[in-house]
Amino acid sequence: MKKIFLCITAVVLVSFGCSQSSAPKEETPVETVYQPAQVLFIGNSHTNYNNGVSFYLHGFLTQIELPYNPVVEKITVDGSTMSQHAQDATTLAKMAEREWDIMVFQENTFVAANNPVEATVGMQELRFKIPNSTTRLFLFMTWAYEAEPAMLSAIKTTYETTAPLVSGTIVPVGLAFQEMLNDPGNTLTLYNPDGIHPSVEGTFLASAMFYAAIYEKDPRLNPYNGGLAEEDASYLKEKAYETMLNYPN
Repeated sequence: MKKIFLCITAVVLVSFGCSQSSAPKEETPVETVYQPAQVLFIGNSHTNYNNGVSFYLHGFLTQIELPYNPVVEKITVDGSTMSQHAQDATTLAKMAEREWDIMVFQENTFVAANNPVEATVGMQELRFKIPNSTTRLFLFMTWAYEAEPAMLSAIKTTYETTAPLVSGTIVPVGLAFQEMLNDPGNTLTLYNPDGIHPSVEGTFLASAMFYAAIYEKDPRLNPYNGGLAEEDASYLKEKAYETMLNYPN
């Protein structure tokens, strides 16, 4: 009986060893590195002024090595809201033109400050129109009018209320404007003479923030100056970096 038991045990062990050796090995999954190669800005003149935030953002990208050729474009209509973009055939065609990795929504500043429900609904409506399910969304928080700094609080609240509803990441450009305006050492103007639209410096500041937010890179380490004096560009990149670092997104 003891011999039979030992034989059976041996057979079982051999069989187990065979089954173990013949079992297919599990392959280690290869992690896909996300590459924001194609970026589309959707907004109005705040996005479009001075050749556009997209123009300067692309300038930052020309100074670094990337494993792809970046595409950074915009579709803007002066004064437009996100709700209007959601009904605009040209905007919808542009959204469907590529499998955009990133889209940036910039709501009308007056609407964001004075009609938050309309702004939130508009951004949600346009969010549902994005054809590519893998597209990541960033929200361009704009600045208060120069003569109406109190607008910023309402603008901030609107974006922060909307962001979780659309799975969006806020880029708080308006807060960087405020930081600079409160800096007694600042000699730069961020506003166009109309007190509403950005100066070249304001647009450059916004682009530096999107460079930090989308590509997760430090703009201070990028030599791109956008045609500005090196000292001015360095100061703007510093403020862009500080604002993004301190904002709890």
